[in-house]
Amino acid sequence: MIRALCFLPGHHGNFLARLVDISAGLVPDFDFISPNGTAHVDKRLPNITFQRVCIGELPWEKDAMKQYDWSQDDCVHEMTGKDVSIVWEQDNVFETVYHFFRNVRDRNLEILNDEIVPKAFSMCPSQHEYRNLLVYPKYFNNFDKSAKEMYIDWFVYQFHVVKQLTVNQPRLDFCFKLNWLYSETNVFLKQFLRLLEFFDLEYKIDITKHHKNFIKARQNMFNAKKSKGGIFQTAYHLYLGQTDIDIDIQIVGPRYKSYFQKNN
Repeated sequence: MIRALCFLPGHHGNFLARLVDISAGLVPDFDFISPNGTAHVDKRLPNITFQRVCIGELPWEKDAMKQYDWSQDDCVHEMTGKDVSIVWEQDNVFETVYHFFRNVRDRNLEILNDEIVPKAFSMCPSQHEYRNLLVYPKYFNNFDKSAKEMYIDWFVYQFHVVKQLTVNQPRLDFCFKLNWLYSETNVFLKQFLRLLEFFDLEYKIDITKHHKNFIKARQNMFNAKKSKGGIFQTAYHLYLGQTDIDIDIQIVGPRYKSYFQKNN
């Protein structure tokens, strides 16, 4: 029986799913990292253990764009009692928004580079891809502000959305912390083995090289989070000094609107 692996777009669900299958010997070991640093290589090779689903695709959730572009084949209809969530903490907002532009749909937008930020802001994804937006950029077009100020406001709002999503994020039968993926390999492996044990899977193939490469590829992001720099980092430090804000549901992307509705 295939289980659900639920995660926020950009939270490395494809990477974790590949590691489980490879480590248990269910598929051959191979280099599944794309040139953009995502685990999206060779999608023809099926996932054995998990059906990967993003927030908005679980049976009880409401994706506000379902009426436009949705296939019943994309939806998890039943939970198995052995399903997994990748869960995040409030201190993961930097990585979450960063990876939204770098990894989701293989966008490869390096928003630590100020020259890339306008491209990210003006990005016009397809109707299907639009479902992944954290917030709609159009609400931050403000002719009374400079472009830099608009971009900062836009990033700050996304940080707040991610932070407040932590309260009601899906928590399924096994919660795998995003921070474990970002930990040193020995710490990650300890928790990864617990995940295999949860499924009665044996650790047959060493996958530590994949995790070490995963960490190495993100070192620039880790360093940037701890330092000051361009527009994205400026927005992050501004966000850190703020209290929670009221989230306008009209601004929030389709997958996440139901999380901010009253009585959700």
